[in-house]
Amino acid sequence: MTLSTPPLPFVSVEHPLRPRVNVSNGTLPFPTGAWWTNWILANGESVIYCMPYALKILQNELHISYPFRVITPKVLQNGFLTHVRIAFPKTTRYEIIASDAFSVTVRFYNKSRGHCTAFLVRGSPYITVQYHNSAPVLHSGESIQWIRLKKNENNDNENLDSYRFLTNTNQMWQLFVSNLSSEMRLQSNTITSQSPLNGLLRLAITLDPLNQPILQHCAPVYPVGGSIKYIRDKDREDSLGVQYHWTVKTFGSDDTSIPLLMLTLPHHRDIIHFRKVGDILKRRNATNENVLVEELTFVSMRGVMKGVLGNVWYMNEKLPNVRWDYEDKGLLSSDISINGELLDSIQSTLGMDTVKGNSSDPAARIQSFVRNELTNLLEKEYKSNMNFAQDSYTFGKQIGRDARLLLIAKQLHHDEASQVLLTRLKTALEPWLNGSNADHLVYDKTYGGIITSMGWADQHADYGNGYYSDHHFHFGYFVYALAVVRKFDPSFIDLHGAACLALLGDIGTPLDVDTSASIASSLSNQTELWDLEKYFPVARHKDWYTGHSYASGLFPMENGKSQESSTESINAYYALALFTSFEHENVSVSIDGASYHQYARLLLAMELRSVKKYWHIDLNSLIYEPPFGDNAMVGVLGEMSAVYGTWFGNTGVYVHGINMIPFTPITSELFSQAYVSHEFTQIQSEYNSLPNSDIWKSALCMNHAIIHAEAAWKEFKSSVAAFDTWNSATNTLFWIATRPSWFDKKQLPHSNSTHLQCFGFPECNGLECCTTLPGCCPSALACCPVQTQIISRTAIFGDKQQRDIGLEVCYGEAQCAALNLSCCDSFEGCCEPQGENATLLGCCRQDVVMSPSVHDDNLQHPASSSGLYLIQGASLVALSGILTFAFALWYRRRHYTPIQRDMRMYYCMGTLIFLIVLVVFVSVERFL
Repeated sequence: MTLSTPPLPFVSVEHPLRPRVNVSNGTLPFPTGAWWTNWILANGESVIYCMPYALKILQNELHISYPFRVITPKVLQNGFLTHVRIAFPKTTRYEIIASDAFSVTVRFYNKSRGHCTAFLVRGSPYITVQYHNSAPVLHSGESIQWIRLKKNENNDNENLDSYRFLTNTNQMWQLFVSNLSSEMRLQSNTITSQSPLNGLLRLAITLDPLNQPILQHCAPVYPVGGSIKYIRDKDREDSLGVQYHWTVKTFGSDDTSIPLLMLTLPHHRDIIHFRKVGDILKRRNATNENVLVEELTFVSMRGVMKGVLGNVWYMNEKLPNVRWDYEDKGLLSSDISINGELLDSIQSTLGMDTVKGNSSDPAARIQSFVRNELTNLLEKEYKSNMNFAQDSYTFGKQIGRDARLLLIAKQLHHDEASQVLLTRLKTALEPWLNGSNADHLVYDKTYGGIITSMGWADQHADYGNGYYSDHHFHFGYFVYALAVVRKFDPSFIDLHGAACLALLGDIGTPLDVDTSASIASSLSNQTELWDLEKYFPVARHKDWYTGHSYASGLFPMENGKSQESSTESINAYYALALFTSFEHENVSVSIDGASYHQYARLLLAMELRSVKKYWHIDLNSLIYEPPFGDNAMVGVLGEMSAVYGTWFGNTGVYVHGINMIPFTPITSELFSQAYVSHEFTQIQSEYNSLPNSDIWKSALCMNHAIIHAEAAWKEFKSSVAAFDTWNSATNTLFWIATRPSWFDKKQLPHSNSTHLQCFGFPECNGLECCTTLPGCCPSALACCPVQTQIISRTAIFGDKQQRDIGLEVCYGEAQCAALNLSCCDSFEGCCEPQGENATLLGCCRQDVVMSPSVHDDNLQHPASSSGLYLIQGASLVALSGILTFAFALWYRRRHYTPIQRDMRMYYCMGTLIFLIVLVVFVSVERFL
């Protein structure tokens, strides 16, 4: 099925690439930037990262991995090792039947008219599969053996069967099944039920004994998807209330008060409204509030994930200021005061004649000098001929450069330059808007999007634009230029309203029709395009769970989606916010407060926060472990990897430079002086060695200006001679001139490695600490992660003998600890009775079954096992003694001299002693 043709000035086409698996009509327009598209591309065998689990579909089986980490100075990689395979016997095909901002639903069909449906939701600590007339079958992964399956007897829910199984790699998983008609059994590394299941199965890894109770308590409540809502506060224009509404169902329980258990990333926890309440295992009616489950932790490529309770996540997102021009906090500020040594230093740096520096207003004299410098550069650049490129990315950067120059010309009150640049922008843009240029835009009816004709014909042309890569980079520059044109000539935008709206919709379609209508009505009332969701997916590149965007389109990626230029994604949403900042002036209908401008600011705010969190690596960052965490910047961030490198080279200049450009007024919201003072130390030597003709030198010079504008001015004048297509000399010097660091220089740190000793906890540096997430250290200091949760005897037995018991004892079987039994922290939850009248409980140790084909029901009782070990040991000692004595007597009867007989006697006695020690050691070891 294809989409209908929208009323656009572009030709409509069908895409040459078709999904390899069936995708239901409910997923159209297709989310080409979604995290799960690997499964519809090529052979469909590449990984998707559901967080915290990585998943593959191989031979119609769902392979589940809790990824291991490979950490090097330049690459942090999540490795895929199959831990569990969920098999769907006799499966003939599978298809994508639903998807939304957080989930994808996959259905497997078998020959017996049964099917299994996997609800794969980002941030769920469980994998959830619904069975319809199909038997559950679970296999172990490669090189992994399952050595025990145990049914949890302390399950209060009679409709829900709970199991746990142990692997030979010492991982423990929990399994929850509803409506079982026969027990789950472990045989030959396979867990299965003999009867078909019409119910649900949930699977979760248990990384810590503390997690078992909460995972079991919340197992009956599962998500099948989610949606985003945001709420405007009429009294506050600088923030939005953001809500993640999870679509929740229950199984095996009628208790609707059990809250949904999900996992948060660090950037979520920064803005979620957490409420501190009592024991999470005994709480009720908590579905509409958020409670942090501190002890439930998983490690992801975005740092430590932590549990949260609540069917809705309540967050508050602070919106950034959206300015057209650089804020004058430097030399052009209206309220600066310069005198003394600072005055002499600045005049010397600028190359002013200090002899004439006795003016009564030195600040005004400096500002006049700076404006003259900028005007001279502007006149050279606006008069130069611009040969615009044919490809969408390079052209976009070029018109972005001219749009920035136009804004500077307006600030400098240069009317001629302003008129020339505005005319040049409109002339360059018009062929793209009416479809008359060589690489004209077309509308793709297969997936729903605007692509270039060359990209449609060749997947590698235009940086993959035809296959939906980098659209927010390319069209972000387009929208930025259109926003500037709209500011000074709105009639041009009205003339090309449909084309402009299509470019906005391709990268920034809103969540609801009302918001679409608010922007459509402001463009000469483009009513035929009010519902952008009919033609484009919502915010094509935005990942609503990670908060940032992915640039990858319809290309299979072995490590999942990725993005290189984080700042060009920010530029796209900045451009959307600028373009729609006139919305309130032109809306001709009232739409219940809906505002595309606020929506664009939300996209921008999320991108800014996530880039700061996951691309910028601060000192003592808790996101990436050393030695990779010693880098100040991530070059390419993927679903399963973080790389200090780029697609076009691995030098530090490239890594940092591509994550700076373009420099616009929104850049001030991203790069703080504190961060740059740390970052610049890593690239300073490379920067200093760059030739003057290197285009990256201007970007790094602008970066240096954030912490030392005076030095950057000197560097610009002496060693910057080339500029990338997005930039100009005028823009570079204007940025430097307006930096606050003219008066507030930031000192560079002496060292950036103090966090190595105790990753993320510098106050523990005197201790021997681990350097892996979550940054623990082996002591009871407050700097270490809290891993203690207690329950009371009253909670178990209902009596009044209050005694706090750690849930980790007896591996979560706290009834043993409540009876004063000493327990070990193992899978078996072993315990030993204390006192003459103590009894052995079912929670006590049973010998580990070495053969995976034996079910727990056949295991010996621990008392009989240990007694057998002692009897076997005593028998071996006695037998060894008898044999040794017989050998010694035989030697004495032979015709040897007395000395020879004594030597042989000593030899025999030594042998006897050795055998006794050996047998005792083996017996004790087996007993323990």
